Amino acid sequence: MLVAIFVTLIATGSVGGFLTDDTQGANLYIDWILLAAKTSTQSHLDPLLRENFQPINGNHRDVSVRFVRSKLKGLGAFRRKGDCNVTRSLESNTREIVCQLSTELRFNGVMNVTYQGVTKPEVAATALFYGVNGPVTMLLKGWKTLSVKFSPRYDGAQISLGESKDCGKNAAVCHEFYTQLIHLFEYATQKVFVKAILNGARRVPSHNQ
Repeated sequence: MLVAIFVTLIATGSVGGFLTDDTQGANLYIDWILLAAKTSTQSHLDPLLRENFQPINGNHRDVSVRFVRSKLKGLGAFRRKGDCNVTRSLESNTREIVCQLSTELRFNGVMNVTYQGVTKPEVAATALFYGVNGPVTMLLKGWKTLSVKFSPRYDGAQISLGESKDCGKNAAVCHEFYTQLIHLFEYATQKVFVKAILNGARRVPSHNQ
């Protein structure tokens, strides 16, 4: 769908900007930004690769779960869900565009797990965050995007650690693993993805002043 939009915009000469005062224009605007964010940062955005990534410092309950290598896929698959809402402020000459986005995020990684002073290295781990969705809020003034806010949620998560098809029998280790995954989820969606959206928006200015 995004490729078709790209071709249409080239044919109509509208690549230089979008009229974002109405729903249709806002829909085209976010669709193009999602495409720009994916294609301009493909090697960094999807999959998102990290080595020796530790979202939280310190140990909890004599448990430490440290990422040795991790790969998160799905950030580049975010799509608009339904129509965007546009609110214009005449006083500040700004427009707020709010669009629902959705995807699934898949995690594959290797972790060092320490419990009660004993470390088990290179433990394989996987996770699926399904039903990832939430509103992205973009504030524009003229053609410039002033800010992007995005804090998605997910309907559920399926995780596995080591040879177990689930998290295993150790509740403390499972809890720590899940906690670390949540921080990775927040880092990926609220920082990495938002930065990609901002970079994409800079490539697609709006005509409105």
